[in-house]
Amino acid sequence: MNKNKVIIIEDEMVIATSISNKLIKLNYLPLPPCASYREALELLENESPDIALIDIRIKGQKDGIDLALYIREHYSMPIIFITANSDPITLQKAKQAQPNAYLIKPFTQTDLYTTIEIAILNFELSQGVDASLKKSILLKQGKAEIKIAINDIYYIESKGNYLNIILSNSNQQTIRGTLNDLEKLLPKEFFHKISRSHIVNFMYASELETERIKIGDYYLKLNEVYRKGIIEKNLFHK
Repeated sequence: MNKNKVIIIEDEMVIATSISNKLIKLNYLPLPPCASYREALELLENESPDIALIDIRIKGQKDGIDLALYIREHYSMPIIFITANSDPITLQKAKQAQPNAYLIKPFTQTDLYTTIEIAILNFELSQGVDASLKKSILLKQGKAEIKIAINDIYYIESKGNYLNIILSNSNQQTIRGTLNDLEKLLPKEFFHKISRSHIVNFMYASELETERIKIGDYYLKLNEVYRKGIIEKNLFHK
């Protein structure tokens, strides 16, 4: 499997090295970090990265926002702004470059992974790719990375710190994570919560009762609060 190449623009080398190490553990391919606008231009031309991680405040006359604007004009890739300043003025200025996600320092390896995957999805949407047509998602399973076809997912069940992903072929995959993080990666027109511990794929919903819903061959308990939302949003079309 080809790894996504990530360009890192960060002028604090300790932070840049930490980001690179996290990316390696997440099975991405970090390029040598750049500390300035000029360094980034050279690397962009020579390496053709797939994703850009850009610190808004880098040294020099041109900052991370200037670089992001250049990338938007000359390249096609998801852009993630990294910043320790989440104040409204900074974020308002950053919007000029139409970033696909923000990452606020300090952040964890899980934060980094989730943000990159969300940025990829947002980028696809901005390019006119329908989220419902997104064929698969990449998920971490221990030290490995697994690809799961979205259309194969019946439902996801939260069990403590783990998620059981039940598939249409009666198999299941178990990963470490939270329901909220995984929900962000799924097309919202099909995937919705029916309780605090379940997300279901409404493509496979066939029966809606007062206290349960049928997904494929499975009957799952339905929380009344979520049931009202299902009806209001007209999610059940059977």
